[in-house]
Amino acid sequence: MAEIVDLADIVRQVSPEALHNPAMVTERAISDLEQALADHRAWAVRLHRRLIAGMPALPDDVAGDAHHRCAFGRWYDGVRAEAQPVLAGDDEFAAIGAVHQAMHAHARALLETPPSDTRLAHYDAFAAASEHLAAAVRRLQQALLTRLLSLDALTGLPGRRHMEERLSLAWQQSRREGRPAAVAMMDLDHFKQVNDRDGHAAGDEVLRWIGAGARRQLRAHDLVFRYGGEEFVAFLADSSLDAALGTLERIRRVLESSPLILDDGRTLRITASFGLAACREDAPVSATLEQADRALYEAKRRGRNRVVCWQGGGFA
Repeated sequence: MAEIVDLADIVRQVSPEALHNPAMVTERAISDLEQALADHRAWAVRLHRRLIAGMPALPDDVAGDAHHRCAFGRWYDGVRAEAQPVLAGDDEFAAIGAVHQAMHAHARALLETPPSDTRLAHYDAFAAASEHLAAAVRRLQQALLTRLLSLDALTGLPGRRHMEERLSLAWQQSRREGRPAAVAMMDLDHFKQVNDRDGHAAGDEVLRWIGAGARRQLRAHDLVFRYGGEEFVAFLADSSLDAALGTLERIRRVLESSPLILDDGRTLRITASFGLAACREDAPVSATLEQADRALYEAKRRGRNRVVCWQGGGFA
């Protein structure tokens, strides 16, 4: 895990658009796919009308780079160029690009071939590729919707749903690779006082702030979840207990020393308590999660704003 420098500074430096959580980004991606599919269908209708009317093909439709010139292609190229999250790195998204290019190749052959059985075969190939493209877009939308349903709408982090399953899979992978791992639980100290004193809107801002910091600071192969309320769970891959303890202690100190400035100018100081446990070869990850939970409660019993480890059947 990379060391956190200043969580408050992170929020101040990043634009409001960039701070949109993964749930919002995923919603936008689903909407963009719908518009791109509508653009494709509008292009296909125009092509069919010209074919039926016996009108000549438009230059853009018979160009060698036709798949870059239509509205769908321009949108697709823009997503790739900007490396937009959620879409650009998805395997299904890459497959959509290949199908779209093939469809335009079939359309070009169709438009350049005089009426004949060969032209009819080109049309059949074009129609099939067009349907394949629409089906691929729908599959990607469905996958994104499934992902969206598992995300916490406020923080954008994965929620408790399927959490233990994902933790178990991550630990299985770590064991196969012979790498250590740890599970941590974090609870924001006296969070109810924030809601009672400053209002639930302020509490929501705190949770979004924590979610943004976690997403930026965890490594790609670490996992973090909103467990519920003000509690969070992290799976620290390739981390010994000592390394994980050092990471959590740095995060704890940064939280303690980095006040959050609310939109109305008020300042909130947030601290957190942490429980940590190492994953064990002879135990399921659910047992590790339970040990981390016990360590968290011990941290709160000892006065909060501290990290406690479960180690050797006790606390350290």
